[in-house]
Amino acid sequence: MKIVYFTEPNFLDCDLPLIREFQKANEVMVFIPLPPCFLKGSLLNIKQQIKKNGIIPASCYAEMNIYSDYLDLKGIYFLNRIKNSQLSLGYFRMLLKMKKMIDDFNPDVVHTTKALDVLEMILYKYRKKMCLTMHDPFLHSGKSNFRKKFFRKIAISITPKIVLLNKVQKDKFIETYNINPQRVLINKLGIYDTINTFKMESTKKSNINFNILFFGFISSYKGLEYLCEAMRTIHSEYPNITLTIAGSGSLYFDFSVYQNLPCIQLINRYIEMNELARLLDECSVVACPYKDATQSGVIMTSFAKSRPIIATNVGALGEQIENGKTGVLVPSCDAKSLAKAIIYLYTHPETLKQMRINIANWTKTDGNSWSSIAEKYVEFYKYKL
Repeated sequence: MKIVYFTEPNFLDCDLPLIREFQKANEVMVFIPLPPCFLKGSLLNIKQQIKKNGIIPASCYAEMNIYSDYLDLKGIYFLNRIKNSQLSLGYFRMLLKMKKMIDDFNPDVVHTTKALDVLEMILYKYRKKMCLTMHDPFLHSGKSNFRKKFFRKIAISITPKIVLLNKVQKDKFIETYNINPQRVLINKLGIYDTINTFKMESTKKSNINFNILFFGFISSYKGLEYLCEAMRTIHSEYPNITLTIAGSGSLYFDFSVYQNLPCIQLINRYIEMNELARLLDECSVVACPYKDATQSGVIMTSFAKSRPIIATNVGALGEQIENGKTGVLVPSCDAKSLAKAIIYLYTHPETLKQMRINIANWTKTDGNSWSSIAEKYVEFYKYKL
């Protein structure tokens, strides 16, 4: 099967494992728009952008070569755009060249992971062959605007096959957009094992330290303020429990009441993958205190390091985490429940150890493997509506 895959830089942590599986039995051509604002994020850490508009092989960026043993970079291209704006003659020319490459490739399917914007709508020429992954069936609180809603509606109405990555939101999605259920596939995420490309030297850790890691872009829907409040209540009784907050984004709440607590470390900047690998190796658990969510890439990255999760039971997080087996689920916006869960895992190290074993076993289960996930996509591509 010939597959064209059109995606965004911020999805590469889940895209590269899938593309790797596709490459084993299919011909794959991948296109990734690369404006200046996306040079750092997910798996990208490009120091300096090539200063010309054009479609360039991913291997032209030396920073991508670390993944060359993980998957075949051949056939993966960046739409290298030197301006952030999509509305430019240079980007339009690139898209026309991309269209010519796709025509010559003559794919069986054109898979997109985003609602196409103005100029990108040129891809709707292949609409009968198209499949769309909706990572967020409903936009997160604070992330919605007219433009996003407009292009999402167009994408959902034009694209014949749509993939959701959780079961919880399927019925509401179908009802909201009034679409035929046969057009919708429920698939899942596998572990984001690209992080294991970054081999870290072992570090000595004190047996008495218990570190909680919160990582990823800081946004209001992620409920970080409740985690900080939980740490403030924990600190006096359990001084060996610490929290590391690692990620760029604005602190949307008053952090001044927490910044002098010795149990909280803030690293408020983009975290490179090698640093994230180290932080995961050194933490005891990962926290996802979200106010709302779909499925979470943070969980799949943490599972790649066999790290249990303390998360709120919102969106599809309850599908990804088996409560008491691979993590602990608590109510949202509830600092007391977060504190109770943290203390429980701290005072029950045998439970924590068993959770890590459970996660390692979960990732080996066939239905959770990327090969099974890729097979499910290919079956859906072949399915005739």
